[in-house]
Amino acid sequence: NHLDSLQTKSRKIRAAGFGGMEYAALFLYRHYIELELKRAFNEFIVSPIGLSHEKHWRNHDLQAIWRVLRRAMIQRLGETAIPRADLAHVDRIVRIFQTLDPDSTTLRFPRSKKGGIRRPCLPELDWLRFAGAMRRLRLYFKGTCGLNRDMGFHQE
Repeated sequence: NHLDSLQTKSRKIRAAGFGGMEYAALFLYRHYIELELKRAFNEFIVSPIGLSHEKHWRNHDLQAIWRVLRRAMIQRLGETAIPRADLAHVDRIVRIFQTLDPDSTTLRFPRSKKGGIRRPCLPELDWLRFAGAMRRLRLYFKGTCGLNRDMGFHQE
């Protein structure tokens, strides 16, 4: 029966995550987070980027970028404008991805520069819930950057 076959395949794919595509999915999420952080960084850090901030703009260290951005957001918008729960949510996501792929190479390359095989320890994820967390992260940055522009801080 065709329907039984599809259900069996669906169960197998769910049991195996993305059917071997977990690394690609996590890499894309990680890259997305990095781009969102850098886009927000561009919104909150005065242009042109000062020399002290350029190192964060050009690297892949999510925690370093988020640390500077977080401080700039609080400084710009005020302690009470950004709910602590929101900051904690971003902190958690950044920490997960920084641990999983610290320099943005673990998920991209199967071997290290020295030739060793890389086997990142993938967390057990509820992919639908995780996708929801990523959606909330996108909306968070969209809203925060929008608030920054509405307050007249954004510089072109």
